Amino acid sequence: MANVPPLVRHVSRSDNAALNPPEGPTMLLTAVLIPAPEGGFTALNPETGSTSQGETVEQALANLKEATELYLEEFPLMAAGQPLVTTFQVGVDA
Repeated sequence: MANVPPLVRHVSRSDNAALNPPEGPTMLLTAVLIPAPEGGFTALNPETGSTSQGETVEQALANLKEATELYLEEFPLMAAGQPLVTTFQVGVDA
């Protein structure tokens, strides 16, 4: 594979603050970013099921934040605590 970006990128709190922090009460949600085969990233929020995309990690996160905010305007969620995010492996035929 040629020049594939890492699948996991740590976004620090200062990076997250740069994504236009909302005023008033906030909710900490999960973002899963998957490199798209055609380039860019697909972004998913598992708590709401909202998805978006962007050419960069930052753009994908900003688009996901907007999509999730729009979703939450119509379908409010009650905070359920910190999500547990983990990984697992499956066998694949080579």
